[in-house]
Amino acid sequence: MYRLLLILVFLPFIGCNDRSNDFLVESGVSETLAQQRKIQIGSVVYRLSFNIPENKEMPIRGRLNLEVELLDNSAPLVLDFSPDHQAPINITLANETINAALQNEHIVVPARYLNIGNNSLSIEFQAGDGSMNRNQEYLYTLTVPDRSREVYPCFDQPNIKASYELTLTSPKEWSVLSATTPVESVIEGNFVTHYFPESDLMSPYVFSFVAGVFSESSRGGNRIFFRETDSAKINASLPVIHKAHTQ
Repeated sequence: MYRLLLILVFLPFIGCNDRSNDFLVESGVSETLAQQRKIQIGSVVYRLSFNIPENKEMPIRGRLNLEVELLDNSAPLVLDFSPDHQAPINITLANETINAALQNEHIVVPARYLNIGNNSLSIEFQAGDGSMNRNQEYLYTLTVPDRSREVYPCFDQPNIKASYELTLTSPKEWSVLSATTPVESVIEGNFVTHYFPESDLMSPYVFSFVAGVFSESSRGGNRIFFRETDSAKINASLPVIHKAHTQ
């Protein structure tokens, strides 16, 4: 009886502490989580970098510098991340490694680390290959309708729009494409790092990038990448594609 009384006495004190480690989320993005985040989160900027190796069997290392405005810091901040591997992640806040749980396809950042207003998190991760459409000589992300979280940590719901700033390192012979045009490209050995400026606001599933060995056709600001080698097909297709893209 004495031991039971001790447990009952201490339970209220446990409830007064940060309960982020007890914060349970189910797999996927439930309606409850989506609604809670829409109320909790204001503006978002994803500053993403990906390191693409020459060998497709090697992992793609990524880094996310997340800038997020919080309207409420009473609950943990839940990011979605469901790569096809179990590689560790590393999260820092103000140069301090923080204890954030990874559970059921989510990264849960405890409320004690969060402030009302602007917050900056840095997450080092290994990108998932599930939505990379990765081949030996090229890759392209395709994350419709809800597969952005397979590639990088994010708030994977359409009504939390964000701007994206991308840094993409790829083999020197590869072309790259994303939502904006690179402002700088720096060659280091057999690789080139491309710096894409910040984009307009978009939902996570709209953000994409392409990298690989491609032929390119540019007309009126349109850039079309292709790997077709049949000249008859190329000549027949490109005018139609450029016209459709412009329209």
